[in-house]
Amino acid sequence: MQRQILAALVFTQLTLSPTRAAARGVKVIDDYVPCQLTAKQDAAMRSRTPETVLSDAVARQSALGRIADPAGFTSAMKGSSNFDQAFGRASKYLQDGKETRDRVKKDLEEPFKEAQRAAIQRPDDIGCSQSLLSWEEASDIFGRRIANTYLAFQVVVRNLSPDNEFVMHDVKIALDSPYSRFVAGRDKMLARGVALRGQSDDPRNVWMRVGDAVASVAGAASVAFTGINFKNGVTVFQSAFLPGMKSTFPDYTIEQMNRLSDLAFTSSSAYKIVIPKSGSAPFVTFLPAKIFAGDGTSQPAPYKKWSQQQLLAFSNSAFVIVAGVHVKEVDNQPSVSKLTCPVDASGALDLAKAKGDTFSCDVAGDNLDGTLKLRLKNAAESNDAVTAEGTLTIAGKDKTAAKVAFKLNDLKALKAADYSVFLVEDASNETATGLSVKIRQQK
Repeated sequence: MQRQILAALVFTQLTLSPTRAAARGVKVIDDYVPCQLTAKQDAAMRSRTPETVLSDAVARQSALGRIADPAGFTSAMKGSSNFDQAFGRASKYLQDGKETRDRVKKDLEEPFKEAQRAAIQRPDDIGCSQSLLSWEEASDIFGRRIANTYLAFQVVVRNLSPDNEFVMHDVKIALDSPYSRFVAGRDKMLARGVALRGQSDDPRNVWMRVGDAVASVAGAASVAFTGINFKNGVTVFQSAFLPGMKSTFPDYTIEQMNRLSDLAFTSSSAYKIVIPKSGSAPFVTFLPAKIFAGDGTSQPAPYKKWSQQQLLAFSNSAFVIVAGVHVKEVDNQPSVSKLTCPVDASGALDLAKAKGDTFSCDVAGDNLDGTLKLRLKNAAESNDAVTAEGTLTIAGKDKTAAKVAFKLNDLKALKAADYSVFLVEDASNETATGLSVKIRQQK
């Protein structure tokens, strides 16, 4: 069994397919090879479709007081790739005046046409959605250290193909800012290192370790004291107080590390994410908060203290793209489904149709290349050592059809009436095909 790559590279909040899928008419950006996209490529990756470009441009014109009804103008402009026709329909929603009309047309025409040229078609077999986790969610799920260090994005990838699985390769994130480019999310192997350090630095764990150390020192020092009250106090501290505190303030590190291992994205082949056929899978990718969760000031507010409006604005400005390939599990095992031989009126092999000392039959099946043979064995008596073998030969590259050539003398040596057909790959590996042939016994 092996996996066969079917060629599908996907990007999303936006989703794309590669140039190898050009037959599907899908446009891509350099087949997602460069780690650093150009400014134009980067902008195109942010779903700058004609509709979104139009909405942004109309909002700017409306703010300038040039459009009386922005909603009506936008609706009239959509649904056409011809700018002049679309603008002609929408011009009735403009403020009065030829000067206003000319200014709006000039401001909209080039962005609209550029967006039409750069419009990206999404494939119909992969979908993606994203959601930003709040600080409290990330802290509860993965631990305080992860929540303080990273912005956590939940990504759900849907594989709509009924025939092929989808293997995740990469995930990148960018913000809707001219200073932000698409960068790779942190791999879970790196995030686990941060989480492990957070385990040792967690205030709860620090105080529990201090308590264990005090209990150990007190227990060892009790041999130097003869007072029963001291020894009783040490016993209470060790056997009651510390266990009680650990129960009151439980350690969730193991559960959090398990969630990190199960949900965080990694590109490692040992832990690859495979989306099943017609299925979906969620995962989480991380963006360093110190780099991206700021407003450009020297001391931005910590991510955990952001307001609802700040969180919503940041979530709406984030773009996530994912990449991978469709794969199909291919069975390379050879098989035989049909054997067609010259037969006589009784349905037995007509050996009179042999050519010289060779009797040939047509074989249909799968993966019939290689050094394959067909073996005829007595169907009624398994101990019968007399068999006949024929070598399979395919014509050209078609592995579903072949010819098998038996030696005429081997067939004449068969004395039973019915023989089962076995496919032989090597001397020790034969497979029953479920087919059989009849032999007319020689007199």
